[in-house]
Amino acid sequence: RILQQRSQNHKQAQKATKAHPQYRKMMDQRMNLPAFGYAKDICSILRNKRNQVVILTGDTGCGKSTQVPQFLLDDPHIGPTCNIIVTQPRRISAISVAERVASERCEQVGNSVGYSVRLETAASKKTQLMFVTPGVLMKRLHPSDNENYADGNVQRLSEYTHIIMDEIHERDKNTEFLMIALQDLLEERDDLQLILMSATMPTRDLAEYWSMPAEINIPGRTFPVQEFFLEDVLTMTGFVDDIHGAEAPDMAQIENDLMSLLTAPKTSSKKSNNGKDKAAPTPSTLLQLENTLTCCMCNRSGFHCAEEFGTHVALSYGDGAILVFFPGWGEISEFSLLLDSTPPFSDRTKFSVLPLHSGIPSKDQRQVFIRPPVGVRKIILATNIAETSLTIEDVAFVLDTGRSKEKSYDPHLKTSTLQESWISQASAKQRKGRAGKCKAGVCFHLFSRRRHSFMRPFVESELLRTPLEEICLQCKRVSCFGSSYPRLRLLLSCPFSKSVMNAIELLVELGAMDDDTNELTDLGVCLSALSLEPRVGKMVIMSHLIGCTKASSSMAVAMSYKSPFALP
Repeated sequence: RILQQRSQNHKQAQKATKAHPQYRKMMDQRMNLPAFGYAKDICSILRNKRNQVVILTGDTGCGKSTQVPQFLLDDPHIGPTCNIIVTQPRRISAISVAERVASERCEQVGNSVGYSVRLETAASKKTQLMFVTPGVLMKRLHPSDNENYADGNVQRLSEYTHIIMDEIHERDKNTEFLMIALQDLLEERDDLQLILMSATMPTRDLAEYWSMPAEINIPGRTFPVQEFFLEDVLTMTGFVDDIHGAEAPDMAQIENDLMSLLTAPKTSSKKSNNGKDKAAPTPSTLLQLENTLTCCMCNRSGFHCAEEFGTHVALSYGDGAILVFFPGWGEISEFSLLLDSTPPFSDRTKFSVLPLHSGIPSKDQRQVFIRPPVGVRKIILATNIAETSLTIEDVAFVLDTGRSKEKSYDPHLKTSTLQESWISQASAKQRKGRAGKCKAGVCFHLFSRRRHSFMRPFVESELLRTPLEEICLQCKRVSCFGSSYPRLRLLLSCPFSKSVMNAIELLVELGAMDDDTNELTDLGVCLSALSLEPRVGKMVIMSHLIGCTKASSSMAVAMSYKSPFALP
């Protein structure tokens, strides 16, 4: 009934949109995006329904995130009856893309375009396009969350006609789980279509995973981006080591010397091709290497190097915002304090310093999208949250520290840690692309070319780096999995068997799963509905039964969220 009602109102809504005074301006901007030229091809593939799965790859700046869903809404055959749900890897991405799409359609968020993230929703009965995080979509797969189950209808997500999963190269655990859940769902529903979108993930892996998918590649529209590495940055800024008072040495030469030292045989001499002795690097050279390499790490020396970079950009380049990538909030906070106490950045009439982190409120996150007054340069201090799906139009300069924080799990020790590590080459490419989305830009990497060559090509799946108790609960909750845990082996990134065994053992120990049948108990069903680690979830449930709900809830928040002393 909802779809029929939307079909009747579709033409009227289209006419109203086209009559809006801003429509022509927005349409001109959309037509300039490379993705717009592929609208007919995409809609044609989806209309003939020969392929339930479409794999769409597009370089940064092609417009796939904002335009592909709109192609379906605007198509005269698909639009009237379609109901689309789009996943974005982070809540800020879901919100910002929804707001952008709504503005392009000359309306407010919550009408035909909406979003739903944890604890925040903007939608109405008119909404045909919903942006969500993978976790929200995963929750909607639960039988108890789907009203059709009460009528005996076994079709999951029956209200949706198209599912779009964007930025799947992020490889978070919820996205990986959705891959296999949707694989089963497509077998149940031949009317459902799935579109997978990525900028960097190899299509070969996806094509082998899905049965006969259609493939579309959209070239990017990124503007030219000059790329500099650590050795270039040190030369350009004339950075001087605080300890030795000497200019930083050439990084490539130092790393070559170090590699020669590490790979040299134990004999005292080695002849080069020209017959002359090849001198080994001296201890002082190695000391210089150690001191210089600290610049690319986010410690105090690295902060001063980044500060020198900011001064260099402010004095040597034209207008444009600066986007700086840091591993976490601690580094963002410390660097912000450094800028506040260092001229000229301390002058708020000339510089605006804004943090961008998943832990700050949404209203504060939105500040990074607002252009500052004329004569004020915006400096955004961000984590990898700004790598994908976000378009900050005035960013012209990117400073990439090359570091991020990743979860790590040892299945033998059963311990989880949050470790700082080097990013992947794909992430470095994404960060570089932030400088060229709307105009020509410059990217400065605070790591050497050699370091870049040794980076991982792509980020490792989160399923291989985290405990699997919550994923196992979701597997059992979504009835399409039955009782077959071997189905986990069908995931795009197959988790370690030891990790799965650890998860099952813990759930049995907690009483969430039956030891004999591996079926969820009543406690397990309750735990699967909570967005909490199972042990914390059981604490909340049992405390509620004995009348300690408030105290246990406060403890659960403290145990499940980031430290209150680290974030505002």
